[in-house]
This record gives sequence, C-alpha cells and structure tokens, in this order.
Amino acid sequence: MTTAEEDPKREKLEREGINDDDDDIWGDEEFHEATTEDNYGLETPVKEHVNTSALRRKHAKAGYLDGIGAAENHGLQDAFDEGYPIGASIGTRIGQIIGTLYSKSNTELLDKAKAELQISKVLDSKYFDGNVNLIDDSLLTKWEGHSINLTDSKKNNKD
Repeated sequence: MTTAEEDPKREKLEREGINDDDDDIWGDEEFHEATTEDNYGLETPVKEHVNTSALRRKHAKAGYLDGIGAAENHGLQDAFDEGYPIGASIGTRIGQIIGTLYSKSNTELLDKAKAELQISKVLDSKYFDGNVNLIDDSLLTKWEGHSINLTDSKKNNKD
C-alpha cells in the first residue's frame, strides 16, 4: 500500500477528508434499515444492502406466486375430479339420444335435439345446485323420451 507522501492523488484525498483505508467498498448510501415491508412482517431491524432487500422481495414474490398457482391447480383438480363423473354421465346420455335419433333418420328431430342439447344449454346453472349436483334433468329426460318414442314407433311399424 502506498502512503500519502508517495502518491499525490492519495495526499489530496486525505487533505479533503477522504480516506479510502476505512471506506466500505459498498458505500453507506447503499445500506438501509430493513423494514417490516422488506421482511414481510418479520421484526428484524438490521442494516442490509439494497440488493439483499431487492433479492428477498423477488424471492418472496416468486414464492407467493408459486404458492397461489399450486393452490389454484389443486383447487381446479379437485373441481375437475368432482365434476367429471357428472359431465361424463350427461355426455353419455346426450350421445345416446343423438345416436338414436341419427340412426332413425329423423333429421328434423335430430336437428332440434342438437340445438337444444348444446353444451352451453345442458350445463346451464339452472339445472345444478351450488355443489354442481344435477337437480333438474328435465331437458335430458324430454329428449330421452323422444328417442324412446321414436324407437318404439319404429318397432311397432315393423310388427
């Protein structure tokens, strides 16, 4: 290390009151008291570097978002698991109705059934309770009745 006598620049800095022997390389202006916002409610009054605070916030935010995403996915999976059997049952019934009407070559009735049994109409909230249980299957029953009547009338015509 050079002394002030050996280095004119160092001598000038020391005269101005700037001594780099005990200066921190980070500089005091980059440290601040950690607040509860920096520590997400934890009481840890310490001085820390601004980059540390920023990094903590970044990781905390990423952790929060990961947690929210995992919870949403878990909730979605639970809802799917609960609703799938109901949807599959309704879909099977609609498939049988459409298939029967198609096989009987009744295009007029088939077109009406396709229009009334659209997914947005069949899954209307008025047919379900708050727990997504089917409480009114009158639309499906109506069309199952049409397909049974059509099947029975075709049988009677063959006899």
